[in-house]
Amino acid sequence: MRRILGKRASVASAIILLLVASSASAGHDLWYDVTHSSYTKDAYATITTSTSYGAYGPEDIDFSTDLPAGYDVAQQTGTSPISPIPADEEVVGGGTITADWLPLCTRGHRNITVKWEATIPSSAPANTVAALSFEDGIFSIDGYVVRQGASDYQVIAALPSTLFCGAVNGSLTLTFLGSTAAGNKFVQNPATAGNYTWNTSYVDTNGASHSDSDTVTITITN
Repeated sequence: MRRILGKRASVASAIILLLVASSASAGHDLWYDVTHSSYTKDAYATITTSTSYGAYGPEDIDFSTDLPAGYDVAQQTGTSPISPIPADEEVVGGGTITADWLPLCTRGHRNITVKWEATIPSSAPANTVAALSFEDGIFSIDGYVVRQGASDYQVIAALPSTLFCGAVNGSLTLTFLGSTAAGNKFVQNPATAGNYTWNTSYVDTNGASHSDSDTVTITITN
């Protein structure tokens, strides 16, 4: 796995995915939207989450996403629920961050590439079933797929605040591929049609908590 500024990036507990539905904003301080390239059950859809922070910037920019129970994610340990799994360093997603970046607190966008890593490090959280890296050519941080139960996963990683001086009115868009360019599988829609609610939250620089959610509908056919 790669390191950031010579040190392994700290990983926040609690990263990502998508589907088209109405966005249910909890207030003017946070907007969260989830879209999907296909809403058909069992589809290997490309999932994208979009987060806008509004007037209260987060303490850390958190890539972490708690998938609603029912989605499957490829795993390196045991028997993966979907296959074939990605190859080492294969691209499984990407995204864009808007923030004020150090050292000059310059406003800008950074494009992120998410890659599958063949080896799970010993420092990974308990129940980690796959390792990822999030990188943009300047930084690279470790990410993990953590299994919480049957068809119940988190993707977790966080960008340390030492890289930016603020994210007021900033944003984060993160995408995961259902199928990679080589045809390997990373994320799969639930096997059961119905409504699935995605939740997000963060703590701002003043210590206050913010949350929002978006509900998508998985169907039998498109």
